[in-house]
This record gives sequence, structure tokens and C-alpha cells, in this order.
Amino acid sequence: MYMSFTVYLNSRYAYLQNSENNERNFLINWDTFPDSKYIMTCDFVSSVSATSVSFSEPNRSMCIISVDGIPSANYIAGSKSEAQVTGFIGVAHLEIQSSQTAASNSSGILICAPYDNPAIYLPYKPTKNELIVRLFSPDGVTLHARLFALSWILRLHFTPID
Repeated sequence: MYMSFTVYLNSRYAYLQNSENNERNFLINWDTFPDSKYIMTCDFVSSVSATSVSFSEPNRSMCIISVDGIPSANYIAGSKSEAQVTGFIGVAHLEIQSSQTAASNSSGILICAPYDNPAIYLPYKPTKNELIVRLFSPDGVTLHARLFALSWILRLHFTPID
């Protein structure tokens, strides 16, 4: 029997928000999920940029989505031979909107579809009742400074596997 679960996170409805660092905290009750291994995919969309920001700059052309509280085995390479566990689950890319702002800079949205990022294997269902979502610049270190005014939706889709 096929079944899956979707967790819908809307930045406007986070129980805790820090707009200065693009951090949103959500409370989740995982008791409705069966104990299983899962494959997780995600999709993301932001609202249209309301500022006259030039999205041609590389640090504004995409964002890295991080979710703390998901039991994943994703790693980020260090400056030496070591690797560190990270909460990065995917990348959202800029999609330019056709309207122009008064400063002649394009407005746009950040978006990713479920097939834009690889699926993530979860060895067990999440157990932490708090998910912390952060949006990073492409360097993976700096929180994305220009996104604090944008609202966004992140969907996490969980499919149990044997």
C-alpha cells in the first residue's frame, strides 16, 4: 500500500520568527508518522521580491535551504579533508519576474521543485518536535540578508521505504 506524508511550512505562521536572520521555528507532532525509514523531497517558493534588488549578483541568485531537526546524513566539505554534518536539504533558484521595479532592477521569486534537488534518505522518522528553517546565501555560511522581507512556503514530502 502506497502512502506518503507532506509537512507544509509557511513562514508567516512560524511560532517563532527572527526576520533579521531568516530563521523560522515550527512545531511538529511526528506521532502520526509510522516508525519507518523515509525518502524526503522538498519544494519551495517565496513571495515576489518587493524591493529593487539586483538579482544578477551571485549572492542573490539562489538560496540554500537548511532544516534543523531532520535526521539526515548530509555533509558539507570543509577547508581540509574533513566533512561536517549539515541541515542543508536543497537549493532554491531565482526566477525573474517580467515586471520591473522603479530602479529598473528585476523582481523575482526563489523557487525549487521536488526534482530540482536530490531526495534525502532518512534512517528513521524525525523525532524532534521543533524544525528550524534557515535560508543561506550560496556560500552556505552567511544567512541570506535580502530575503528577510519575503514570505515563503516549504513543503517536505515524506515517503516511507522498507
